Amino acid sequence: MSMQRTPPPSSTKPTQAHGQFQCDPDFAPTEAPISTISDTNISVRSKRQRVDDSPLKASSYVCAACTDLKKELLDMLTNWKSEQDVRLTSWKADQDVILTKLINDVSDLKNQYLSIKASNTEIEKSITFINEKYEEIRDKCL
Repeated sequence: MSMQRTPPPSSTKPTQAHGQFQCDPDFAPTEAPISTISDTNISVRSKRQRVDDSPLKASSYVCAACTDLKKELLDMLTNWKSEQDVRLTSWKADQDVILTKLINDVSDLKNQYLSIKASNTEIEKSITFINEKYEEIRDKCL
C-alpha cells in the first residue's frame, strides 16, 4: 500500500522567514534619471604632489639609462649595417667581374665551335668529292 503525503494545510498568508517583514518598502529607485543628478554630488579629488625622492625620479634615471642603451644599440646596428653594405658592394663588384669574364670566355668558345663545325663540314664535303673522283677513276681503270 502506498502512502500519499501532502503538505500540511496552511493559511492563505505567505510564510515569512525570521527577520523579514510583510510590508512594501517605500524606497527610491536605485538608479535616478540623469536629469535629476545634480553637479553638487560630484566630488573632485586632487592628487598629492610627489616629493623629490619619489620613485618617479628613480624611474626617470632608469628610463634615461634605457634610452642611452637603446641609442647605443641603434648606433652599433647602423654601423654594422653600413659595414655589411660595403662588404656586399665589394663582393658584388668582384662577382660581376668574374661573371663578365666567364661570359666572354663562353662567347669565344661558341665562336670557336661554330668555326670548327664549319671547317668540319667543308672537310666532309672535300672528302666526299675526293671519294667520288677516286671511284670514277677506279671504274675507268678496270
